[in-house]
Amino acid sequence: MSKIFSTRVVYPRLVILSTLRSQAFIFAICFLLSNHVVAIPVVDIHDRAAVQLLYNDVYQASIGINSQWSGDVKNCDAGNTSVAYKNAVLQRINYFRSMSGVDANIQFNADFNSKAQAAALMMSANSNLNHHPPVSWDCYSADGAEAAGISNLGLGTHGYQAITLLMEDHGAENTLVGHRSWIYYPQTQTMGTGDVDSSVFGVRPAHATIVQDENVFSTRPVTRDGFVSWPPPGYVPFQLVFKRWSLSYANADFSNTTIEMVDSKGSVINANIIDRSAPPIRGRLTAPENTIVWEPSVNPEVARGNSDIEYLVTVDNVLLDGVPTTFEYTVTAFDPSIIVDPVDPVDPVDPVDPVDPVDPVDP
Repeated sequence: MSKIFSTRVVYPRLVILSTLRSQAFIFAICFLLSNHVVAIPVVDIHDRAAVQLLYNDVYQASIGINSQWSGDVKNCDAGNTSVAYKNAVLQRINYFRSMSGVDANIQFNADFNSKAQAAALMMSANSNLNHHPPVSWDCYSADGAEAAGISNLGLGTHGYQAITLLMEDHGAENTLVGHRSWIYYPQTQTMGTGDVDSSVFGVRPAHATIVQDENVFSTRPVTRDGFVSWPPPGYVPFQLVFKRWSLSYANADFSNTTIEMVDSKGSVINANIIDRSAPPIRGRLTAPENTIVWEPSVNPEVARGNSDIEYLVTVDNVLLDGVPTTFEYTVTAFDPSIIVDPVDPVDPVDPVDPVDPVDPVDP
């Protein structure tokens, strides 16, 4: 049996995060959100400071951007949202991809955005979600129907908030976290977004993100960890350690896989497996890569204002090309409003020079 490990070292001392240390970077990100978005490098997930900076200055930078939605549901006008708002959505997508260890250079194109906007209008107008909407639907359009079939859809939410909810992927019909898996699917290069917001009284907000482009069946690129998981190995803001944990690996067989978890004190954590995809893929909307999903009995909220919390995860008996494989890694939930100041190593003490022997006293 092969084993794959992901490890890291922590030297914690708690210090309150200065609000001044990142002002220049925050300004730069806000500028990007108003004009254009650049790729986010895959973060060093074992560098607490790097993960913290990514959360505070990239994830948080999306908050507060106004959609300026120009549509009208009553007249079946899909309208549009502002460039800054679309970029805020894109930034949120690339944040999660960077954290997940896959290429975080997703781009939107105008055609995808237009079709996704039509899909969002249909979901809002009918106050329902459907990947195959009937022609009888209010505000039906061929473009909207096409987008609905290749999109993550959300109702009652919109924009960058929808991306986080899709990553969380709660609900009885989402036990295989397919929305999450499409957001960080390694092959994807192009997406599109559409939103109807709640600025008009009586309008149901809705969201669509086209997640399948022409690369959907292309060769899988190399990813940071081999597998793709959420939460990923390493440091993760406690706010984003969701109830459902998952691990995806192309063509893996999770039929007899077991999950074991322990905390930093060695206490066993119950990990309830709620779904797994085993070849052949079941005939329903599913994750793009074979995936196992579990719900551990953990409370990452405990990390708020406190020390980091470590969870050791062992995913055992995963069959890769028939070979039993074990993935073992540590997830560390932390409060991104607190930084850890590495303790400087103590300089080694120079050895004491040996004392010259004393000549014996003549008798």
